[in-house]
Amino acid sequence: DDTGAEYTSRLRRTAAFWQEEPAEGLTRTFGARITGRWTPDADGTWTIGVRSIGECIVRVDGEPVLSIATDDRGGSFFDYGSPERFATVNLVAGREVDIDIEYPLAPHPGIRALSVGFRPPATTDPVADAVAAAARADRVLLVVGTDDDWETESEDRVDIALPGRQDELIAAVAAANPNTVVVVNAGSPVAMPWLDSVAAVLQVWFPGGAIGAALADVLLGVHDPGGRLPITFPRALADTPAAEHHPGRDGHAVYAEGRAIGHRWYLSQVIEPLFWFGHGLSYATTDWSTPQVSGAPAAGVRVSVTVTNTSERAGTDVVQVFVESPEPDGSDTALTRFAGSAKVDLTPGESRVVTIDLDPRRFSAWSDGGWTIPAGVHRVLVGRSAGDTDLAGRLAV
Repeated sequence: DDTGAEYTSRLRRTAAFWQEEPAEGLTRTFGARITGRWTPDADGTWTIGVRSIGECIVRVDGEPVLSIATDDRGGSFFDYGSPERFATVNLVAGREVDIDIEYPLAPHPGIRALSVGFRPPATTDPVADAVAAAARADRVLLVVGTDDDWETESEDRVDIALPGRQDELIAAVAAANPNTVVVVNAGSPVAMPWLDSVAAVLQVWFPGGAIGAALADVLLGVHDPGGRLPITFPRALADTPAAEHHPGRDGHAVYAEGRAIGHRWYLSQVIEPLFWFGHGLSYATTDWSTPQVSGAPAAGVRVSVTVTNTSERAGTDVVQVFVESPEPDGSDTALTRFAGSAKVDLTPGESRVVTIDLDPRRFSAWSDGGWTIPAGVHRVLVGRSAGDTDLAGRLAV
């Protein structure tokens, strides 16, 4: 660091991340040097990728092959770091090379970080390899998605497409084998231009280390999928509420959609999304009775539905309730708000009454510094998603 103190440690990979001083006794103005020897396992042109906060220089056998400028910023490490930059180097399989990564002395701005990786030469086209394997298979399970390179704090995604060649991969594999199930391992919506070509899609939401066992249980029918989307999936980025006014300008972000966020935007603008908030499927099929609505907004409302499993296997269903309340100013622009839900597990042929209680806040609006229940007619809707509801009752205030 700037006092001349030094600290040495061994890394398991060519990546480092500091949010405090790098070690006891070092100041927040420091630099780092990572050195090692590495043996490539393939002949040809290797690609080096580097991301860093501030300046970074990578040398192979003493020759500088890639550098990041001090002010190169945008796209990594919570948007403090540079986009990934690339260079190529010709290497011989089995011949060791010296790797030297220099991270020059600089003040700690809150985060200091770097990541260096090597990608081997492409001997074949991986998409073509996948297509060939799919054509030989009875069924295909194709796992795709994102990771923390694309979904992280302090940084907006620039689009909702799957990164890299994944859309191309899915379309090609599905063309070779229509019995393709796509598993999307991502933490937010992605576009699915290939949706009509695949047999099924599972959204698994970054489930962590148990993804293999959990996925096997769902695919083999040990457990019902059972989940419902907590967010609306748009067909395209241009359909989203903020598309027209993001990013902000002159240091100001404009929220022109107002309260019409999520499913409320798509309903109010009559835009059909890819999947509605609340959408989800089960291995079982169910029938619902006519919903019954009782009570009053000021005292609380109860919604009751009898759900019957009409299939030969156990499964789940989720009854969802939405409310359209008058606007406090009397305007006729009521938004469809999610008010409550109840999940039910049913054995084959079983029927069960599902009840959902709505407290007065579900019918309230913020006006004149407090929550009030607007006068007029409040509509209660019941359905399987925000885009699949029926009017269950009208309540006058």
